[in-house]
Order: sequence, then C-alpha cells, then structure tokens
Amino acid sequence: MKSAEVDQIIAPPHPSRTASRCQRGIRVPRRFPEESKIFCMHRKYIWTDKQKVAFQLLKQKLCSAPILSLPDGTDDFVVYYDASIQGLGCVLMQREKVIAYTSRQLKVHEKNYTTHELELGAIVFGLKIWRHYLYGTKCTIYTDHKSLQHIFEQKELNMQQHRRLKLLNDYECAIKFPGKANVVADALSQENTSKPKRV
Repeated sequence: MKSAEVDQIIAPPHPSRTASRCQRGIRVPRRFPEESKIFCMHRKYIWTDKQKVAFQLLKQKLCSAPILSLPDGTDDFVVYYDASIQGLGCVLMQREKVIAYTSRQLKVHEKNYTTHELELGAIVFGLKIWRHYLYGTKCTIYTDHKSLQHIFEQKELNMQQHRRLKLLNDYECAIKFPGKANVVADALSQENTSKPKRV
C-alpha cells in the first residue's frame, strides 16, 4: 500500500488530544493493569520514547493486514461516519474488517452548517468516495446523529438536503443510529487535513 494512502492514520502527531482520541478507539482488557493505567482519564500521562515507539507501531498495524483488507464480494458493507467542527471522517468495513478510511477538513462555508447538515454531508462524502464499492449493493450506515435515521420520512427539506437525499436514494442503504462504536470515524473527523485523505 502506498504511504500517501495511509497518511491519515500514520501522520497524527503524538500526545495531547490525539492520544486521548486514540484512547476511545483502543480497549485494553482488565487483565493488563499496567496498560490500563494509561487510559485513566484523571491521571497525568507522561509521553516517553517507549510510548512513542508503541504508538508508531500501533499506527503501522492499523494500516496493514489483517486490519486493512480487500473487499470480499459485494455483501455486508458497513460504513461508519462522523462529522465534527473540524472535519468529516468515514470508515468502510466488511465483516468486521476495515476496507478503507477517508477524511477531510471542513471547507470554510461548511463551518456554518448545523450538526444535522454536517452529519448528512459526511454520509454523502463517504458514498461519493466509495461509490465503486457501494453502488448497487446493500449497505448499513452507522451515524451518531439520531435524526438521520428518519431523513427519508422528513417532509420539509431545504434544497441542499433535497439534493443529498436524492443522491442517497441511488444507494440501497439503511441508516442506523447507535454509532457509539464509531470511534475510528470520530478520530478521523477531528484530524486537521486540508485535502481528502483516502486509504
């Protein structure tokens, strides 16, 4: 895989917010008490060379097999989306294996959008990027914005929502709400990148 394609995962700077966002995506079993101390929210974390090497290794593993794999057929696609005040992030998965990541920073005019418009924009962004995987297949979309579950039943739409809904109708997708497992897309949506990054 080309290094430019995995920059979004490899590139994040170390500690501060990146480490705390990374915490949400990593679950440490209780049987490893030393490692679980790292993820305690009220404890000051000291970033040493040992942690830096481990963090780099973790990012490398996220961008290689068996984490990142090729699609197998056209069934069971699941897409996790998230939008934040900084950007949009999406993860395409199939049978619990990551197929691709993508994210981008918000454009200037998008910073004025409501949360509903941003979350809908994240879905459209991912569908356009992965059209070659998702067009003509059934897929499940997970979002952390509950009102998007009922977007197809909404009576009054503005022009932008109408255009986006028209694009959504081209796909056979079911939008589901409990997107709390959406930690990777959440972390991607918070990265500071100006151009779309695809993996």
